[in-house]
Parts: sequence; C-alpha cells; structure tokens
Amino acid sequence: MILFLNNKKFKEYIYHSEEELEREIINNSSLFFGKDSIYIDAKRKIESKALGGSIPDGFLFDLSDIKVPEFYIVEVELKSHDFYRHIFPQITKFFAFFKNKRSQNRLIEQIFNLIDNNTFLKNKFRNYLGEREIYKFIKDTIENSQNILLILNDQKEEIPEIINTYEDTWGKMVKVLILKKYINQDEQIYTLDPDFESIEFGELESLEELKEETSEYSEEYHLENVDEKVKNAYYLIKEEILLNFDKVKFNPTKRYISILHKRNIAYFKFRKKKIRLVVTLPYEKVKRRIKKHYVKKLSEGVQRFWGSPSCEIYIENDKNLDEIIELLKIKLEGTESIIKMSSKRREEGVYDEKYWLSYTSTKAKKGYLLLKKKLLSLNKHFEFRIKKRYIGILTHNRLIATLIFRKDKIKMHIFVNERIIRKKIRRHKILKLSKGLLEFYHRPATEIIIEDDKNINELVSLIKFVANKYKR
Repeated sequence: MILFLNNKKFKEYIYHSEEELEREIINNSSLFFGKDSIYIDAKRKIESKALGGSIPDGFLFDLSDIKVPEFYIVEVELKSHDFYRHIFPQITKFFAFFKNKRSQNRLIEQIFNLIDNNTFLKNKFRNYLGEREIYKFIKDTIENSQNILLILNDQKEEIPEIINTYEDTWGKMVKVLILKKYINQDEQIYTLDPDFESIEFGELESLEELKEETSEYSEEYHLENVDEKVKNAYYLIKEEILLNFDKVKFNPTKRYISILHKRNIAYFKFRKKKIRLVVTLPYEKVKRRIKKHYVKKLSEGVQRFWGSPSCEIYIENDKNLDEIIELLKIKLEGTESIIKMSSKRREEGVYDEKYWLSYTSTKAKKGYLLLKKKLLSLNKHFEFRIKKRYIGILTHNRLIATLIFRKDKIKMHIFVNERIIRKKIRRHKILKLSKGLLEFYHRPATEIIIEDDKNINELVSLIKFVANKYKR
C-alpha cells in the first residue's frame, strides 16, 4: 500500500523484527494511545512467573478518565509469526493470569516496585493521582479492568475466527490494533486501525454492523464472573423496567445487553466490578438528573457509533438506583411530564394509593377500588400494602399478588400457575410472565389484566382460593 501526502509518495515500511516494532510503540506511546496514557516497557523488568511463565511486551494504563482507568497487558507481534504455535499460546497464558489471584498480586507488587524506583514513571502517576496511594490505584485498576492489547503490523486471518470461537476470553478481553508505518526519506506517517479511542468496537464501523451479528447470546454470557452486587444492580433495574413497561425487552447481543423498545434506548456493558450503562441522551441532560453516580462524556466518534448523543453512567453496586431507573423511564415514556410528578413524590417518600392511582385510567381505578372493597369485606386477613414498585395483596402476612398500574389498565400478578387460573378465570385476559419476572418472584405466577370494574367477582373468587392455600 502507498500513501500520498503533499505531492509526496509514502511507501509502507517493512519491520524486520518484533523488537523494532516494540521500540516504535515505546517511542510513540503518547501518540498512539493518547497523552493521558502511561506505557511501561515490561521486557527484562518483570519476572516471568508473575504471568504464568510468559512476559508481555508492556503494560498500558489509560488515564483519559482518571475515575475509570483502564489497564492493558500489551503483546506486540509480527504478522509473520505463526498464530497457533506462538501468538495463541502466549495470549492464553494471560487469560490464566487474570483468573489467578496470587499471580495478580505478584504482578501488582512488581509493577509498583518498578514505578516506585523510576522517578519519571512515579512523577507521571503523581500528576494524575495527586496524594492518592499509587499501590492501591494499581491494584484497583488491574482488578477492575482486564484487557489484553494485541498489536500487529498487519491483519492475521485467524484472529476473527478465534474471537468468535472463544467468545468468553478472546471475544471479551482481547483488543486488536494494526500499526503500520509509511516513509518518504526522513518523513513518516503512521496508521492505527482502529483508533485507540475506539478500540472497544474493533473492526465495527457502526452500530448497524453490530446489530447484524446474528449469533445468540444470553444474560449468563455477560454476567459470568461479574460481582454479585453488580449483578444485583442489573436485575433490580431490569425488574423495575419490566414491571412498568409492557413491550420492553432486555436484548443480549455479543457486546452488550440493550433495553429495546421499538429501538435500543440504552446499553449495559459489563465489567467484573461495574456496569457501564450507555444511555442515548445528551451528557448535559443526564448530568442534571444523575447525582449519585459517575457520568462520563463520550467522544464524538463513540457517540457517532451509538447513533445519537449519548453518555455513560457507571454502576458499581445496587445503591441509589432510583435516579437511573427514573431516567430510563423518561426515555421510554418519551415525555417528562408524568415522570416529574411521580419523581417528586418519590423524593418525598410518598407511596400511597393516590400515587399509584394517578398512573391509571378511571375505569381501571374503579376496578381496583371494587376489588379492594370486596376483599376487605370478606375477612380481616386480607391486606393491601403500598410498596415502592406495586401494591401488594397479602393474606396472613404472605404476599399472594401484586398490582402494577398502567395508563389504561392494571396488571395483577397472582402467585399460582397458569393452568389453575385458566380454569377459574373466563372474563379477563390472562398472560404468561417473562422469564425475568418469574425469576424475580421466585415462584409460579401469572398475569391477569384489569381494565374496568366488570366481572370483579371471579377475581375475588380466585384470590380467595389462593388465600386458602396459604391458610392451610
């Protein structure tokens, strides 16, 4: 390949050794990886046993966002190297390292000692960390961010197939960069594909290409090796959205789980100890609403990839999720007026019947009030308890049904299997619950739709039947 610039012809330079390509990266690391990166040459400075008997070419700390730094083990290879005899086994050893706590701790110690004994490196870290402890920063970064950066001087045809075959390792952890140099006498041009800023999306040019990836993926694929508190945060957000929106789908793909409602409105990207939630709303708008989570600006190139103004919210546990849920509801509703009213009541801690009945139609409201009246008149053991996500129907202090309020109906989730319900309910619509909601309830449950105050007696009869089971 030949490049032309300012009426000059630049020919591709052929690297004669891996060491030559490594020196190119060391000397130009700030150019290739950004001014807010720190590259550490690892050769002859790190003991091989720290990484399972294999020494990488370098370590890269991406500090472009100091609140969420990224760590990369860097491996530099020539295209001429045999993939299965040389490159594949080398990368495989790095996977084993990330899964071995003892090896991680050994490497953290060695990287810290290397930095502590190198004034130049130590000052670079101090410029970003201030008085923060360097050792703790290195430890937290390596534990939270596990990437392998494979830099080649040309494409290796085996890599796409390997990434698709070993999706849980190569597919999740390995990022590939192709570095080329073109020369004209003393002048030179470098090309880097993809740009390091867009390394996460690799060879993809747009979100449309990502949607065309046809392989089936599951939640389990994304949640494997993710900390429990992070998983719990995801499940709580999912539960709340599914309880409030009928046609929303949580859609696992190769690189994310999206919230799909006619189109994707948000994307969950999982790390071991955090979720990076991409929301398709401008940074300024999200920042005004999200006060208890870190919100990250995205570059114009990354926003173009997502197809609209967007930013990332970082979620590290299941605390303070209400503000995120409300933001997603705003996006799903398409209007802020209803949410603003309910959000204010939530902030005030108000969860009463008026709060929930304001969501639904007059006809559905009459159906709820008649159902409540009839049940409470039967005996003192029935109770309607106002909760943050629903109104629960209890008997003998046991929850037997939940009422979820919609604009034109109420969805009653009653804890009995569909077969029994179809024998007893003839005049109301009966629906199966999603797998996600059944997992949330941890028991058989079925949905019945209440649209008005007609045929309420058959609902009363069904609830009495379920209540008697609990009484026994």
